[in-house]
Amino acid sequence: MFFKMKLRKRFYISWVGLRGAVPIVFATYPLLAGIDKAHMIFNIVFFISVTSILIQGTTLPS
Repeated sequence: MFFKMKLRKRFYISWVGLRGAVPIVFATYPLLAGIDKAHMIFNIVFFISVTSILIQGTTLPS
């Protein structure tokens, strides 16, 4: 609406956009705070983020 882009380009950008960086950064906060089981939380978030990126990456045209 605010940008003069075609709808197809907007969908592409929303699908391909930055994925995983913010959750991984947020998952480091419990590690820095020394919270119990923080390593498990970080590992789960990291695995889900990487899996999501790989799945979405396979759907992109080359």
